[in-house]
Amino acid sequence: MNTSLIVTEFVQRYAEFWRKGAQDIQAVYAPDAILCGYEIVQARDRIAALLQGIYQQGFTDITLEPVEVVARPDSILMACRYRAQKGEEVLSAKSSYVLVESDGVWKIAMHTAT
Repeated sequence: MNTSLIVTEFVQRYAEFWRKGAQDIQAVYAPDAILCGYEIVQARDRIAALLQGIYQQGFTDITLEPVEVVARPDSILMACRYRAQKGEEVLSAKSSYVLVESDGVWKIAMHTAT
């Protein structure tokens, strides 16, 4: 497993997911994923609804910067800084992810944002 390549590809895919309207949820989240942000939700349809609310507020660009990465045989743990942009307004915060391989692609099983 090439952890660096997996993380780089994931970060790019997640940024593209946001640029395209945060709608293709199955591209980045595993079916039974959990998101813990301003609400705690489980399952892609509920995560999609939450993220759509954020996107509709105007935060249409998100950039992840991995700070710490730990690889396990069946998962990758990532602690990141992220920037969400709404026009000229920039929100900087922290997020973490547990990535697992799902249908041959590394996707989010657990996502936290603060």
